[in-house]
Amino acid sequence: MSLRTEAGYEITSECDFSLHTPEGTFDLSPGSSIALVDHLRVLLDQTVTTAIAEDSGALSIKFFDGNLLWIEPDESYEAWNVTGPHGMRVVCMPGGHLAVWNGERC
Repeated sequence: MSLRTEAGYEITSECDFSLHTPEGTFDLSPGSSIALVDHLRVLLDQTVTTAIAEDSGALSIKFFDGNLLWIEPDESYEAWNVTGPHGMRVVCMPGGHLAVWNGERC
């Protein structure tokens, strides 16, 4: 699953994740393309209000309309990554450790 914002950020999940909407909570997998597209359609043209990487490695992305994406860390794989302008990047490493590049040159 990959989401791109108008501000130049890209959020990618390689692991299962949850979408919380007023209609319910949906557990989704990046490999289930039909269900994925149907459920993620509610996020089209929505504004991200907050994106928080928890100390545990979980990523929560809240949208203006109240929808929420939740991605848990994975013990064996990089669960998610966020890239942004000027080389900024955050990767949830296996086990939940966060690797962060701010994109600034030394």
